[in-house]
Amino acid sequence: MAKKDIIIGFIMVLLGVFFRLIPHPNNFTPVIAIALLSGAYFSSNFSKFLVPILSMIISDFFIGFYEGVWVTYLSILTSVGIGTLISLKKFQVSQTFVAASSASFVFFFLTNLGVWAFSDMYAKDWKGLLECYTMAIPFFQNAIIGDCIYSIIFFGTFHLFQKNALFKTAL
Repeated sequence: MAKKDIIIGFIMVLLGVFFRLIPHPNNFTPVIAIALLSGAYFSSNFSKFLVPILSMIISDFFIGFYEGVWVTYLSILTSVGIGTLISLKKFQVSQTFVAASSASFVFFFLTNLGVWAFSDMYAKDWKGLLECYTMAIPFFQNAIIGDCIYSIIFFGTFHLFQKNALFKTAL
């Protein structure tokens, strides 16, 4: 891995940890944006998946791990896959918005399916599944807004730095 990739990965992990640890509205974090950017930026599959998961593991060490955390981690890793479809050569708000929205929907679908399937909170029938998704809607509002905002900021900033000659020589 190149020095530049290590520095960028380190910054992404720090940002993920920092924004999860400071006070924030529920589910309004940059984790999905970091997973998308990891998928788009890193050439190594190991790095693509390591950066967002490391960010989660470090912050969960302080926040606390919970039953079913593996479903959350798996859901975040799907965002890495979506990120591989994003081109970093030309920043497009629409492309970033679609990717972030898609990742938010996948995360919402998978994590709430996991809550329904692996916890005792809801009946194990269609009514329980519908209730689980319905109860999660307020959290989804924050998540999709945060995912889109952070993704546009991160991808836009990355694009500006990528075009900046000082950035290229500093790393």
